Amino acid sequence: MCAASSIIINGLFRRKLKLYDRGLVLTSVYSLAGPSILGSFLYEKSITEDLMLYKHGCPLCYELKAAALINTTAILFPIITMPILNLGCAASLGLRVPYLTEVGELAKFWINVVKPASKHLATMFVMNSFIASMLARKQANSMDIIAKVVLLVQKDIREQETFSMIEQTEC
Repeated sequence: MCAASSIIINGLFRRKLKLYDRGLVLTSVYSLAGPSILGSFLYEKSITEDLMLYKHGCPLCYELKAAALINTTAILFPIITMPILNLGCAASLGLRVPYLTEVGELAKFWINVVKPASKHLATMFVMNSFIASMLARKQANSMDIIAKVVLLVQKDIREQETFSMIEQTEC
């Protein structure tokens, strides 16, 4: 989800700067790897580990936390980093881009790219939220099933130990 959203956002900025195939490999590799690695690492540390350690939490809280985390790494992170990377590529190719000190020009550029794509970004936000919350719910349900199986196995082991103790005392 992070990679797909990041590739779309990267395409928005590349089209606006008319970079075509120049710098495509650099920006594509970053847009695939950066948010994907960051998103999976943060998801594992903040959601999966809590579920694996069976920290009792509200399932809805885990779903909302997962959706917020994925949307942060899939939309917010690329929407901040992709303009910087693509402007750097454009500048290295000799195209006229605003300097870092021209904050107003940079803000206008960013708004000119993001505002027309707001419907696409909203759709990505909803899809990422839905998928992330479903993933968190499925993980929580799986951990509940595993915990129930472990408890049943422990109960059976205790019953077998008790039964073997009774047999040993009868002999």
